[in-house]
Amino acid sequence: MAAGMRATAKAAGYPPEPTVGAPVLDPTVINLADRVVHIAGVTTRPDEAWMLQIGRNLTDEKSGALATTRYLIIDRDTKYSERFRKLVEEDGRQVIP
Repeated sequence: MAAGMRATAKAAGYPPEPTVGAPVLDPTVINLADRVVHIAGVTTRPDEAWMLQIGRNLTDEKSGALATTRYLIIDRDTKYSERFRKLVEEDGRQVIP
């Protein structure tokens, strides 16, 4: 299964796997209504600026994975900063930690 995921990521243009031991952040959005999975991005060095760009991409009214949603359920990871949550909420979605 891991080989299939690597092949899919490579075909989608994602960067190659990081070196062993490098932490990877890959925010994933799952639309529960139709069970479509969106990988919002992949990085080994997430920072607030990167997460804010992910938020802008997700809430884009034409192509964002959250374009037709009302809620975003997130975990309590500190990468989902107050500014990230505010960005998503200002676009009309309720953030549920």
